[in-house]
Amino acid sequence: MTRMVWARFRSRRRARLTASWAAAVVAAAGGCFWLSGGYDAWRHDRALDTVCDGDLAAGQVRALFPDVELLSRGGADGGGDWYCVASTADMERDGRGRVAVGIERADGSASRRDGEGGAVPLGHGWTGSFAFGGDDDRAAVRHAAVSVLVDCGKGSGDGLLATVEARLARGGDFRDARTRVRLAAVLTETVTAYAERTGCDARTGSPVRDVPAPADRTPRPLGGAAGTCAGLVDPATARAWGVTTVAEHPRTPAPVETCGLGGPGGTPLYDFTALYGPYARHEQRQGGAATADAPRLTAVCPGAGGTARYAAHPSSDALREGAPPLDRAGLQAALKRFADRSAAAHGCAVPVR
Repeated sequence: MTRMVWARFRSRRRARLTASWAAAVVAAAGGCFWLSGGYDAWRHDRALDTVCDGDLAAGQVRALFPDVELLSRGGADGGGDWYCVASTADMERDGRGRVAVGIERADGSASRRDGEGGAVPLGHGWTGSFAFGGDDDRAAVRHAAVSVLVDCGKGSGDGLLATVEARLARGGDFRDARTRVRLAAVLTETVTAYAERTGCDARTGSPVRDVPAPADRTPRPLGGAAGTCAGLVDPATARAWGVTTVAEHPRTPAPVETCGLGGPGGTPLYDFTALYGPYARHEQRQGGAATADAPRLTAVCPGAGGTARYAAHPSSDALREGAPPLDRAGLQAALKRFADRSAAAHGCAVPVR
């Protein structure tokens, strides 16, 4: 009997020692995980799923910054605007990577002037644009911005303006097609979630599968125009104006749409611009081009488009001494064709003076 009791005692003692040893190993591993920063990385990663009212497209942000620890913050500010920011936690290792999303009412937002230059229409049913630029390092394109106008209803101005601006972490490059798609998805998925949560009956586009490379605004022959410049002037008018080249965007709805008519070698002669929502308000505040010869039209649009503004501006080369006299009637007619086509694509009323 004594031997049996002693055996049971030793068995229980070994079990207690084994359990204590296992607990010590777990505690040591946990301590190493904590001290090495693993807990902070885990906590920061988990925060992406809940930050900013849970609207941020966390999976797309992670795809945009693979293997990078991110800090995040945001939400609604006192003015009713919504924002969300995620940035690299270890700038020494990963560089100053950052992605910032902002959403505001289209009819109450500040006027905007971006969306031109290297911007390309987003497509896929979105009224949006993807812009590149701001990089000093020609070895990589690490800065980009995407903007979309989202209708919440049929009332003019009833909608949202959503934007995302990003600087990739070290090693990233927006010349990579998949990286462009991921940034576009950050914005489109985030604004879709925001609209659903806030009661905006949004008419959104489909998932963005591809985004064109930075816009090629290299002038091409007038006869090859197939985008925003197509059909604006007939051959006789083109000869009278000295127009032989165009610099255009694809005919896809965007917050800012442009067409440039030029002379030999792409010399700028006439610029046509269509502006919607907050972008139109910027043109209104600036008063358009300084010349009184610049014709303008406006149109009332449903949703975020608000009151659209269309303008045709002759360049200094078109007004230089010795150039043909400005064909005001012809320029007005060309602007009308440009504006009618753009307005129809946006569902707007017929543009008027």
